[in-house]
Amino acid sequence: MGFYLTAARAVATAAALALTGPAGAQDYPSKPIKVLVPAAAGGIGDILPRIMGQKLAESGHTMIVENRTGGAGVVAADAVAKAPPDGYLLLLGNQGLFSIRPHLTKLPYDTAKDLAPVILLVTVPNILIVHPSVPAKNLQELIAYAKANPGKLSYASQGVGASGHIAGELFKQAAGVEITHVPYRGAAPAAQDLAAGHVSMMFDVVSLALGPLKAGAVRAIGVASPERVTVLPDVPTMAEQGYPME
Repeated sequence: MGFYLTAARAVATAAALALTGPAGAQDYPSKPIKVLVPAAAGGIGDILPRIMGQKLAESGHTMIVENRTGGAGVVAADAVAKAPPDGYLLLLGNQGLFSIRPHLTKLPYDTAKDLAPVILLVTVPNILIVHPSVPAKNLQELIAYAKANPGKLSYASQGVGASGHIAGELFKQAAGVEITHVPYRGAAPAAQDLAAGHVSMMFDVVSLALGPLKAGAVRAIGVASPERVTVLPDVPTMAEQGYPME
């Protein structure tokens, strides 16, 4: 999953130069930049712009992060798409919001015409994790349990159209199982409900799943990446278990 800083298309190039180029635009930014995060606080989409803000502060600039949830990211995206084209209101989003969401529902803005990426901040692999109450330690056992108990399992996602939602639906289709989708307003509340046992499983980013995994609040089933990740060398990939998801 990739996370992008995005701006109104008219100012995307100027913002990219100013934020990433050593020379940059001479007069930009001359005031604080605000980044809208379309998810609840605590998820990786919330953490990334705050880290970037700390780096910008070292050069004397200010970046304000505001969590503006609603509409699976549409509320925040609409605000940026319709903001004055001055480059001071940016959006932190992922490919689900930009590439998938436009095909699910009618939007109050035109993604291709009104928004443009400024910079790709990071790409991170997803990992399938389950609550310890789920009697499965690998993908084969999980699929067998789901087939024996159709509709009993549920999976949390970061919202409709998010990477966790798409991964969950792809997994259901590939494995031929019925698992109920439960969307949340971001990764953090979804992960909290998974740890509490309110949902059965979730495709989350590896970096955020590490804490709950170490605490024993969740169990790792497989990594949705071409190769195993160094921080979890004993967790096999989905492909190794017969279901490539990268």
